[in-house]
Order: sequence, then C-alpha cells, then structure tokens
Amino acid sequence: MFIPQFHGNIPHAMNNRPEFTESPAANAWNYFFELSKIPRPSSHEEKITAWLKSLSEEKGWTFKTDEIGNVAIKVAGKGNLADSEILVLQGHLDMVCEKDNDIDHDFFNDPLKLQTDGEWVTATGTTLGADNGVAIALALAVAEENFENRRPIEMLFTMAEETGLKGANALDPELIEGKTVVNVDSEADGTFIIGCAGGEGVEASFDISKIDETTALKCVLTGLRGGHSGGDVHCRNNAIIVAGKILASLKDVTLHQLFAGDKNNAIPREATFVISGVTADDVDKATKEILEKVKADEPNAKLIYSDIQTTQLLPTSVIDFIANIRNGVISMHPEFEGVVQTSTSVTVARKNEEKLTFFVSTRSSSETEKFEVNDVVCELAEKCQATTTRLDCYPGWNPSKESKILQKCLTTYQNTFGKEAEILSIHAGLECGIIGSRINSSELVSLGPTIKNPHSPEERLLIASFDRIYKFLKELVQI
Repeated sequence: MFIPQFHGNIPHAMNNRPEFTESPAANAWNYFFELSKIPRPSSHEEKITAWLKSLSEEKGWTFKTDEIGNVAIKVAGKGNLADSEILVLQGHLDMVCEKDNDIDHDFFNDPLKLQTDGEWVTATGTTLGADNGVAIALALAVAEENFENRRPIEMLFTMAEETGLKGANALDPELIEGKTVVNVDSEADGTFIIGCAGGEGVEASFDISKIDETTALKCVLTGLRGGHSGGDVHCRNNAIIVAGKILASLKDVTLHQLFAGDKNNAIPREATFVISGVTADDVDKATKEILEKVKADEPNAKLIYSDIQTTQLLPTSVIDFIANIRNGVISMHPEFEGVVQTSTSVTVARKNEEKLTFFVSTRSSSETEKFEVNDVVCELAEKCQATTTRLDCYPGWNPSKESKILQKCLTTYQNTFGKEAEILSIHAGLECGIIGSRINSSELVSLGPTIKNPHSPEERLLIASFDRIYKFLKELVQI
C-alpha cells in the first residue's frame, strides 16, 4: 500500500495523533495531509496534476488528461465485480486561496499549515483546501484498498472549478468511460445532493478620473466573516454592501477609491474606500450606526482610517450603485424548504488606473429568474453610468429523485450507518449538472464530509465525518 510521507508543516505532529493513525481512514488522511503541501490555485493546477501522474505511474493506474487540463485516472475492477459498471468518483483539483491580512502566505509556493481544533482540522490563517482536497484524498485511498471484489473506478478531477466551473464546462466527454458519477464536493455528511443552482456573472465598470493630488481619508472596513457566495449568502454580511451603506449615509462625501474582495465566489470580508469632504467624526458616527445593525452577526466588524494622498476620483454614481443593488436572497426554493432559489452577491471591487470594476454573482435554480435578476443588475449599473459585461454563465442541475445511483447511495448509507440520509438541492454551484450534460448521463449524486466556512480562512473539516464518508465510499464500490 502506498502511504505518502509527511515532511513537516503539520503542527502538533498530526500524522502521529491517534484520531488519524488509528482511524480506518488513515490512508485517506495521509493523502489529505500530503495534498496540503501541494499548491493548487485555480488555473494553476500543474503541480497537483504532476503529483497525480507520478502516483498513477507508481500504482499502475491509467492516467489521462484532456485539452483544458482535467485529469482522469482509471483503476481496474476486482473479483466478481471486475466487469461491473464503472463508478466515477469526481472532484476538483483547485482550491480557493483566501488568507487573513496579517498572514504571510504564498499560495503558489507555500504548503498549508494544518492543525487540529478539537474535533476539526483547520489551517493557520488560510483556507484549508478541504474544498475539494477531500475528494482527491478519499478517492485515491478507496482506489488503493485491497478489496476482494470491487467495481472499476474512474477518478475524474477537474480544473478551475472555483472560478467558473471551467474544467467541467470544457470536459472532453471521451476522457472517461463511466456514466455513473459520485461527486465528492458537498459539505454536509448524511446529505445527498441531487440538484444545484446555475449562475451568471456580471461585470460593471466605472471610469476613474485623474485629479490633482489631494488629502483624503483611507477607510478600511474589516473583521467581517465572509464565506461562500452561494452557501452563505443568506446568513453573512457583505463588506462591499456594508461600506456602501456607510458611504450613502455621509452627506456631501466625495469618493476617490474603492476596492474589496478577491474571489468571485467568496463574500468579501473587507472593503477599503478613500473619501474626502467629510470629517473623521462624520465617518465615526455613520459607521457606528451601520455596524450597530450588523453586530449580532459581525461582532468583530470595525472601521480603521488614516490620512492618504490620492489623485483618483470616482463618480458619485458608484455609491448609488452599491447602495441600491439587491444583494443577498431574492427568492426561496419552492420544493426544498429553507433552500435559497435565487440570490445576488457583489463579490469583488477591483481597480486599475482607469476603471473600477464590480463583479456581481447571480445564482438561481430557475434559469428564468437568473436572467431576469441580471437584467435588473445591468439596468441599475447602466443607469449609474457603468458599462456592463455578462459572463461566467453555467446551467443548474435539475433534481431527480429517481436515479439508480441515488437509490443505491440511500440503501448503502442506511445499511452502513443504520439511519436515513437526507436529500437536498443546494444554492451553491456543483459540477454534476454540467458533467452530466457533457457525458449524456443523469446518474449523478453529490456527497461529502462536513466542512464549515469554505472559501474563508475559517474553513474547517470535521474529522469524524471524513472517516464516515470514507467508510461509505468503501461500501459503495463493493456493490
């Protein structure tokens, strides 16, 4: 059995802790810890791809890639199940690279610094990469198990999932043979996902004017929790929107600069704006009133300001745009109680010398609502003198409770753990629907161990849940 070797950077000697070394999922944990040392930002998956190729050659597995960089690894079946239907275990290669401002970390070169926090695994000041390193680790370990009888397995790992599902959208359908796909990219143990929202992005760009150098206040709104722009949109505050409320409450303010967020699929935790025409006391008063309204959810939110020189000027309509755009939940799902159907999230405000550009992410399980909401976003942006571009459009995944793989998963879960699993459709984007359309299959289900706060430095993975999903997958490949 191939067991990766650890090379430091795992605080508290995690590889020697009983919850890992004595776990039935010990080899899966070994792979997960090894993955933490391999940089894998979106669209820069070459290091993880090379590692998987080397591992496949060592194990005698068939390794292939398609033109865009998706990876497929085929492992032959065994015993009585050797000629059975192929089971595709699917995940993505990349991870969201978010860190706290006070952390010095290069996601292109540095290993993640993992640690335990009670029953959880976390990373020091950065995202953990459980989204979606768990899929790679679990699939590799299951494929390596020495079962007497096991169906053939294909591992399909896509690239750039986190920045628009690019790998899935460009998947070469000839890369894999299997038509039954188990996606290991959902984040609640005991839940099988059978549908998800589609999405479309909008960019709204405002012109930046040049002025003579002037003194202004640089205001940094910080301390918000952030999170996933789909899964957390109903319960997390957005730093851009909170900053917009502060700006809108300041009379006669002049806006010079604004920037916030880094990833199109992460709710921004911080926002920086540069203003003049108001005093520090004015800003303090406005900030106190606005933060008072969000302190129950954002107890650590605060505004830090200092003097700065600037030569840039933004139109007042920028404030109108972020103060009036609908951000958050638009409608709830008619079939699944408590699930968001449609939402918008202003995730990024980035600037250069000439333009300030906002990225607005709209998600919906209704194609009609998705396009209608973005029509309204574009109408508002253009009314505020912005130019708009629509991009990153991908379809949703329509729920089907009748698929054979879902029924097999439900039965396996019941037999393995003595309880029923829940069935859900979710508001985050998953690759299943896209992959299903590419390979012409509706035999799709998504599952995974419990992960909290993905896409933020608070990301954490429940240890016991990882062990349970490993046990479940081992059972699934033997029937």
